[in-house]
Amino acid sequence: MAKEINVEKLLGDVEAKSKIEGLSFEDGMKTLEGLVTSVESGSLALEKAVQSYELGAHLVDHLRKLLAGAEQKLQLLEKRDGRAVVTKG
Repeated sequence: MAKEINVEKLLGDVEAKSKIEGLSFEDGMKTLEGLVTSVESGSLALEKAVQSYELGAHLVDHLRKLLAGAEQKLQLLEKRDGRAVVTKG
């Protein structure tokens, strides 16, 4: 199981996006919180702040995919079990 990625290490890693793809939802949320905190602190140089924003956007996309996959699995289980499937929309 992957662990939360240290924000400082993530910002200096050329393979950061591929590492993000390996994160679980929970570890991704922790990493996203770390990115947001570092940007909001105002202590990052402009280049690092922009890089943090870019990685955060990539992380949000990853987390949305994980949620969509979980939602799809639940819908399949509910359908299989004969329960009503509730969808937002």
